[in-house]
Amino acid sequence: MKTRFPFFCFGLASLSATAILLTRIAGSAAPPPEKPEKVLARTRTFDSMGTNPVPTSVFNVPTNKVAGRDPFFPDCNCGVKMVVKIDTGESKTPSLGLSLQGLSGTTEKPLAIINGRTFEKGETQELPNGTGPRIPLRCVDIRENSVIIEIGGKQQELFLHSK
Repeated sequence: MKTRFPFFCFGLASLSATAILLTRIAGSAAPPPEKPEKVLARTRTFDSMGTNPVPTSVFNVPTNKVAGRDPFFPDCNCGVKMVVKIDTGESKTPSLGLSLQGLSGTTEKPLAIINGRTFEKGETQELPNGTGPRIPLRCVDIRENSVIIEIGGKQQELFLHSK
C-alpha cells in the first residue's frame, strides 16, 4: 500500500501537465474572439407590460358559522353581535379588586396588608385605580380575621382568606 501512493501522485501530475499543454496548443491555433465595443442592456418598457393586469386578492370575512370559519381560530365566535349594557345610574364605589393579604403587628398596634400595602387603624392611603385617578382608602378598624375599610364614603369589610 505504501508504494502505490507516490506512483499515484506522479500519475496525476503527469496527467494535469498534459492537459495544460494541450489547451495551450489548441488556444494558440485559433485567434481570440473580438469583443464588441458596447453592449446595451435590454429593458422592458411599460407599454409591453400594459397588456397583463396585476391580479388583486379579495378576502371575504365570514359573519357567521354558515358563511365560513377562521382556520386559525375555528372555535371563536367571530361575527357574533355582543350586547353591552351601559350603567347610567349613580356612580358606585370604584372597584379596585381589594384583598386582605395578611394581618400582623401587636395587639396594641395591629397592621393589615391590603393589596400589598400596610395599613394601621385610622390610616389613609391612595391606591391606584386601573384606568383612572388614585383613590383614597381608609382603614377604619382591624379585627381578628377581617378589616373594615372606607372607600368612596362607603364602608366594607375585607376578610382574611384561609389557605
